[in-house]
Amino acid sequence: MTVMKIIGISPGTRMLGYAGMSQRGLAVWGLKEFKREWSDKKLQKILSAINQLIVEYQPTSLALKMPHPARTSPALDALVREINKLAKKHGITVHSYTLEDLEKGCNNKRELIDSLAIKYPELKWKHEKIIKTIIKKQKSSFEKIFEAVAAIELTLVQ
Repeated sequence: MTVMKIIGISPGTRMLGYAGMSQRGLAVWGLKEFKREWSDKKLQKILSAINQLIVEYQPTSLALKMPHPARTSPALDALVREINKLAKKHGITVHSYTLEDLEKGCNNKRELIDSLAIKYPELKWKHEKIIKTIIKKQKSSFEKIFEAVAAIELTLVQ
């Protein structure tokens, strides 16, 4: 089992981006998709997936990308609240960041993603998929991984 230091999460009610950083660097990253309409059952399924990451990698911190206030929903707000409760239950410190926080030092999200793809070559194929993807829904799904990594990066410098 890899001893994980930080897990980054970019939450969504349909797609969840995550990444994990250990002492050796980026250790895990990916997307989890949750189909169907919002329900308590779906909320529990998402929380279960996050709990599985916590149990497997035992992070000391969770870096959480917060939804933009104009783009959130009651369901997403509930998910964020429950993620915070889950982290607290496990004794994990939560660091919350807006997209604006993640983009500091960059002109936009594209520049942020480009810089992370350079720093973490293992994400290059995701970076190339973002560049080539025309369908906005798919593009934003891949961006969630980079948002999770960017949240970790901010946590590391604090």
